[in-house]
Amino acid sequence: MRDAKWLSEDEARAWRGYLRMRTLLTAQIGRDLADDSGLSDPDYTVLSNLSEAEGHRWRLNELAARMLWSKSRLSHQIARMQER
Repeated sequence: MRDAKWLSEDEARAWRGYLRMRTLLTAQIGRDLADDSGLSDPDYTVLSNLSEAEGHRWRLNELAARMLWSKSRLSHQIARMQER
């Protein structure tokens, strides 16, 4: 196996900055979504995908594939949404 090429100091700093920015942006979008709609990011993801489906329905397998989620994750999310 080839030796791994590590990032230079500048590249590593840029990478850490990108990761920090992505984390902060994702958290802020989640807070804004919850404040504006009362929905969590996963709730909104499920509902927005269903809103785009003909008849607002997808089979569980199709919805999970469309969302790039496992069927188990989607099942648990839907169960949590039904409890509320």
